[in-house]
Amino acid sequence: SDGSSDLQLAIASADGTSRRTLTRTNGLATFDWMPDGRVLFAQLELADRYRAYSDLYVTTLDGTVRRLTHGARLSDPSVGPDGASAVAVAGGDGTTALVSVDLTNGQQTTLVAAEPDVQWAFPSVSPNGRWIAVTRWTLGANHDVVILDRRGGVVHEVTADRALDLAPKWSPDGQHLVWGSDRSGIPNILGAPVDPETGIAGAPLMLTNVRTGATFPSIDPSGGWIYFSGYHVDGWEVERVRFAP
Repeated sequence: SDGSSDLQLAIASADGTSRRTLTRTNGLATFDWMPDGRVLFAQLELADRYRAYSDLYVTTLDGTVRRLTHGARLSDPSVGPDGASAVAVAGGDGTTALVSVDLTNGQQTTLVAAEPDVQWAFPSVSPNGRWIAVTRWTLGANHDVVILDRRGGVVHEVTADRALDLAPKWSPDGQHLVWGSDRSGIPNILGAPVDPETGIAGAPLMLTNVRTGATFPSIDPSGGWIYFSGYHVDGWEVERVRFAP
């Protein structure tokens, strides 16, 4: 989003060069890669003259877009390792739920039912498909990262404090989790080791220590770099740091 053109999904090579528009989007879109190289994303679309709902779409690398759901109020998709399904946030009635979405037909299965005093965001399916790391908001303004099993049961609370912890992502081997947190007073990237067999995480460690802000991390497929959104006086930049937990 540059303030002058349509909002869009952009694609670039890993060193930041050769950037181009993948497809325009209605608003800032949440998205995830599919194993075959396509991109699953969520965007708003008008349902009638007065209502706009967030639905899931799939785009190829040449910008060909296919709509997957209609009026489903889905956002924050995370594709499973087999590419057949995704976990997403379903909104409605002032609260949120977590659902599994069949990527062939858009059919939804509820994993975590909506509750009035709980909000969910940024689910992330582990590489082995057994766990879901997700941001959970509960009463008292607790905004933490928790790990669920594939049926939606809470396995482990990675954080349980007053910090704003959000947008967890897995390492390619499923043995680490990274996320953004403002526990130092400035948003930075934290990480923790995770046992891929039990889903239990170890103690969090700070992986960045910037003065202006770092959040929304993603570890590259080689496991060598963390890419993240870095905040500066003139806006956001895509940056990276060595992944050395």
